Amino acid sequence: MTEDLRTVKNDEFQRVWEVMKETYETERHFNILETQYRILASQWLLGAFAGIGFVITSDPRLSFDKLWLVAAICIISMVGIFQLWRMDIIIYQKLLHATFAVGIELEAEYSFLPKIKTRMKDSVPGKSVTYVLFYYYYVSIMFFSLVGLGVSIYLLNSKIQPWGLVIIAIAVIGFLVVLRNHMLVKSKENAQNK
Repeated sequence: MTEDLRTVKNDEFQRVWEVMKETYETERHFNILETQYRILASQWLLGAFAGIGFVITSDPRLSFDKLWLVAAICIISMVGIFQLWRMDIIIYQKLLHATFAVGIELEAEYSFLPKIKTRMKDSVPGKSVTYVLFYYYYVSIMFFSLVGLGVSIYLLNSKIQPWGLVIIAIAVIGFLVVLRNHMLVKSKENAQNK
């Protein structure tokens, strides 16, 4: 259609605008949910730092080395942040992209609509928002993996052979590489659904 806002019939404009308003409302809903997940991930990250700091500076009377608690906090934090990434990027971001795509289709079909979504999409050339968010989540997981690895190697240094420590280090690094590839592919797939 080549109509612009000055020449479009009011009833047609109202019908299309109602659908467009619904896409805006749905996007707002999913943006709020995703913001909450990102806030929760940040709080989890800070809570884990505080927990690790507390364990290191405290003097608990435990039957085992307190650094095992640091390793446990690292593992729990990795799993928790990974699950938040899944909810944020794999579920809610897909739903947001689906809604956004409908808005872009409407803007392309009805020339009288302002090209807000199209301009938003064009303002992030080459990379998607999910690609940037991937690094936020992955670097957090990588940090806890490496801290947990360092603590584990320190604790196991006198208990197992050096080759055992090398195997543990290779396993953790291999896990990080596989996890990176998995998260990156899932994030990119999501970005391609726009």
